[in-house]
Amino acid sequence: MKKLKLFKNLYEYLLFFAAEVFKIIEGLINPLNSKSYILNSRNGGGFTLIELVISISILVILAAVGGINLLNYRLRRGLESDAQKISSALREVRNRSVTQLDGNQWGVHFENPTGTADFYQTFYGASYASGTASGNKITLSNGIIFLDPVSNGFKDIIFLKVSGLPVFGISSALVIGLISGSASTTINIDAQGKVSY
Repeated sequence: MKKLKLFKNLYEYLLFFAAEVFKIIEGLINPLNSKSYILNSRNGGGFTLIELVISISILVILAAVGGINLLNYRLRRGLESDAQKISSALREVRNRSVTQLDGNQWGVHFENPTGTADFYQTFYGASYASGTASGNKITLSNGIIFLDPVSNGFKDIIFLKVSGLPVFGISSALVIGLISGSASTTINIDAQGKVSY
C-alpha cells in the first residue's frame, strides 16, 4: 500500500514538473510581455528573466566544477594504474632474474626523454645499453610523467641472478606524477629487491 502511494506521489510530481518545463519552454518561445515574465501563469506568478539567468549561471558553475573534479579523478586513477603496472613489471623482471631466464639478469629501463612520452622497457643483460630489450616500450598514460628520473634522464633497475637483489645492493625509487603537479606516487625497491608503492 505504501509503495502504491509512493508511486502515485512520484507520478504526480513528475506530471507537475513536466507541466512546469512546458510552461517555461512556451514562455521562451512567445515574446516577452511588458512585465518581463518568461512564465506567466493565470495567477500572475512566474519566473523573471533575471531569475532564469541566475539559475542557469549556477547550473553552469556546478557543471564546470563537476567536470574538473571528474577530470582530476580520471588522472589520479591513471596515476594509480601506471604505478601498479610499473610495480608489476619490476616484480616480473625480478622473478626472471631469480629463475635465470635465458641465463641472464633482468632489469627495467625508465626514460624521461625531452619531446616524447616517458616510457619504460624490460631488458636482460648487464645494462640497457649493452643488453637486449625484451618486449615493447610502454609509455605512461596521458597527463602522467616521470619525476624521477628527471627530464632528459633515465634509470635502470637491474636484479642479480639467483638472489634477485638489486645490482649494487642499494635501494632505489621511481616517482611518477601528474603533469599539473597536484599528485605523485613513489615506487620503492628496497635493498632486498622488494617492490612497493
